[in-house]
Amino acid sequence: MDRGKKGKRYKICYILMAALGGAQEHLTLVLKSLNRESFDITLILDKKQAEYISNSEIFHLNNVSIILMPLAGSYNLKGILYLYKFFKRKKFDIVHTHTSKADVIGSFAAFLARVPVRVSTIHAIFAQELVLRKSPRLHSLLYLALLQIAYILNTDLICVSNAARKSLAVNPLISSKKVFVIYHGYEPKFYSGPPIELPEQLSTFATIAYVGRISPEKGLHVLIEAVNILKENAIKVAVVVLGECSSDTYMARITNMLNRYGIEEQFYFAGFVKRVSPWIVHADMLVVPSLIETFCLAVLDGWHAQKPIVAPRTGGVPEVVTNGSNGLLFEPGSYYELSGKIKYLLTHQKDAERMGRSGYLTLKKRFAHDKMVRKTEAIYFNHNIPSGIQAD
Repeated sequence: MDRGKKGKRYKICYILMAALGGAQEHLTLVLKSLNRESFDITLILDKKQAEYISNSEIFHLNNVSIILMPLAGSYNLKGILYLYKFFKRKKFDIVHTHTSKADVIGSFAAFLARVPVRVSTIHAIFAQELVLRKSPRLHSLLYLALLQIAYILNTDLICVSNAARKSLAVNPLISSKKVFVIYHGYEPKFYSGPPIELPEQLSTFATIAYVGRISPEKGLHVLIEAVNILKENAIKVAVVVLGECSSDTYMARITNMLNRYGIEEQFYFAGFVKRVSPWIVHADMLVVPSLIETFCLAVLDGWHAQKPIVAPRTGGVPEVVTNGSNGLLFEPGSYYELSGKIKYLLTHQKDAERMGRSGYLTLKKRFAHDKMVRKTEAIYFNHNIPSGIQAD
């Protein structure tokens, strides 16, 4: 693709299936900063998923045409047909998918429609998530097979961490030459509203922030076990949970644990919040108890507030958090080790402050959102596409 060719724009279509989470935040940053002189932008969202994000910033971006389609479903052959017909009619130069379901149906449809450039951003090590969610084995194997075929059909794959890139190496049909690592970017989210006030029963305790959905792989149960160990050692902490529940069964398990240990009053469930920064500033630290993480945007939220981080040695997290420098690492699932890391930060305030400051510097140096967008554009421009539309 000739970036310097004046008077040309290229038609790009993004597909997003997830309602909330890191993939949506990632794509929102791309759409905000993508060069409008070079690209004519369309965004396709699933109709049902779009209901959950109707107030999202993604709906209010300049020069982005949004199309809603019925794409949900594990094996939505109609979704592939809808997209195929749409791609053939619109003659896109680039199709870029985000999240695994979008990767499958979008990549197949774009290949069949002969879209020249087909890109997927891989936000999760999906095989691990299927195991932790205890999905039916036959369903998991079939889905993973479709996902691997979709990646083979694409011209480029973007991974949000080296851990995600390594997970692709098991497939010898995926050329390493078309796989790129581009870390998440971060745009500071400033808050101008009234200060957030925590419930009175939490205000006298040291406070931990948890940011993320409430689901088994995110490991809130591990944090609960750690908090109970601290309680048994006469250390009482409060936990502010910022995120929605994605599993009623798991939430019932969480509630049962809190009641059994008698620590329900130490946890405050705020639900989904649009801006986490005004909550995190009240916390003494941010804890990520996940069993798996491909990257973990919550770490960047904590660093923006200059808070120390406790995170698991899993996936791409050790690529971001350096133990003892800008945070502390523990073995995923080890609530005894996690409780020890929390205790260390509570009893070594100077070290905690130093890690928070170091994290903030890491955020500014390595995770600027414009750097992420320019690297993504460079992948598009790496292709020599003879088409393109005349700029208005």
